[in-house]
Amino acid sequence: MKFLRVGNIGAEKPALLDNNIIRDLSSVIKDIDQTTIGDNLINTIKKLDISKLPQLDNNLRIGACVSNPTKFLGIGLNFLDHALEQNLEIPKEPIIFSKATTCISGPNDEILIPKNSEKADWEVEIAFVIGKKGKNISLAEAESYIFGYCLVCDVSEREWQKKRSGQWIKGKSADTFGPIGPYLVTKDEIKDLYNLNMTLDVNGKRMQTGNTSKMIHKMNFLTSYVSEFMTLMPGDIISYDEQIVEVISISEDIDAILSNPETFGQETESNQSGTTYAINSLQELNDLVAKDSRCEKVLLPLRDGLMMVRVKK
Repeated sequence: MKFLRVGNIGAEKPALLDNNIIRDLSSVIKDIDQTTIGDNLINTIKKLDISKLPQLDNNLRIGACVSNPTKFLGIGLNFLDHALEQNLEIPKEPIIFSKATTCISGPNDEILIPKNSEKADWEVEIAFVIGKKGKNISLAEAESYIFGYCLVCDVSEREWQKKRSGQWIKGKSADTFGPIGPYLVTKDEIKDLYNLNMTLDVNGKRMQTGNTSKMIHKMNFLTSYVSEFMTLMPGDIISYDEQIVEVISISEDIDAILSNPETFGQETESNQSGTTYAINSLQELNDLVAKDSRCEKVLLPLRDGLMMVRVKK
């Protein structure tokens, strides 16, 4: 089953996708939220004659597929590709971070870059949605607590996340920084959860691609793990951060830095919001090289360190 919510912001109706026809569920449930998500919802839908449910206009705005979750969590650095690209040690335990639930928006809604933003960024992710209340869930029982899956675009403000002290939530929680959907897909719809291709385009340009086979920690384990630290509620969203993907094309940025040594360290670049920020720093260059699979680098122990970079043939 594929559940969705359609309509204007604040007035969304619960719906079901029926062979590309959007069926109105508002006569069955009031919303898709913690009070309705669970096995009872699936059993109720199975008993219905779906074809008799009212048809909704396919041009209606699609809202977030889950309404008012109690938690919106992320699992950081959970994909092998990203850990290797960043030259980071694979974490011994999952990294859990939180996004304020007020950041949640529809999958096609406009993303608003906040005032004073310097490094807005985007990540395509897959999330699982909890189907029943649980605490200290065993690994053997974990799958039964997962209701389904949805897509998430984890928008971040990297400057706030990494350089403004404290936890990641500062850079993860601006309004509209959590588009989710369009669909909440039940488990039976996905034949091979760990062989899903995912991509992200920015302004028509492919920027990320990858496959769920590269997950370090699987969803059942993470359900059990997270429940050790907090009670999970129906509708809670747990998303895997962008480590599912591989950054495709940044060599032009590297070329720009290396070809213009006289501008090294100058504030000459603009991000997606049009705000200027310093990209030509040593750290920025290190990050770009680490993300580009076409580059090889070696750090020589000379004085403060000498990094040598070459482009693979």
